[in-house]
Amino acid sequence: MSETTIAAPEVATEGPDSTNLMSEALEAADTTASPEQTETVEATDGNNQGEPASAPESYELSAPDGVNIQSDSALVAAYGDFAKSLSLPQDKAQEGFSQLATAQAAHAKAQHAALVESWMTETRDDPTLGGSNLNQSMVKADQFLATFDNSKELRSLLIETGLINHRAVIRALGAGRDAISDDQFVTGNLGGSKPRTAVDHFPNSPQLK
Repeated sequence: MSETTIAAPEVATEGPDSTNLMSEALEAADTTASPEQTETVEATDGNNQGEPASAPESYELSAPDGVNIQSDSALVAAYGDFAKSLSLPQDKAQEGFSQLATAQAAHAKAQHAALVESWMTETRDDPTLGGSNLNQSMVKADQFLATFDNSKELRSLLIETGLINHRAVIRALGAGRDAISDDQFVTGNLGGSKPRTAVDHFPNSPQLK
């Protein structure tokens, strides 16, 4: 029996058949960015195209309604420097300043209320002006203002600032009242027989009670 020899198939050494799918994929990976990389590059390019808002040369900052802060005050200047150091755009700087101004105003109001309350306590506890003498002390202060403060500017100032509750102010007004004869003063009880109280004399102030 004769032997049969089976020839091996010829293997091409050139052309497309000399590579396989994996090698093609690896070669493609060397020259083409992956989808993820492409998306990242595109996103980055998009961000670079939009220029972020930059800080202005100077800020125009205004206090919110109900808050009294002058545009040339030290607070505005200091905040402007701070915003500039962070390169804040105008709208962000204004937003932050409005919040700061509102908080600062509330803090100042609370501090002043506490101060006026301390004045009231000191006057109530004063051995000469307070206690059972409190109403008479306020009547004398009212009589002095009614007679000599014709424009009522002083009265308004003392009430608005709360200083009408300060014992030094009450003492000074009372001393002025006592230094002048009674016939020169406007009485504090015109138009009624019931004696007026401290609240009657200064109805718009944080009263001593």
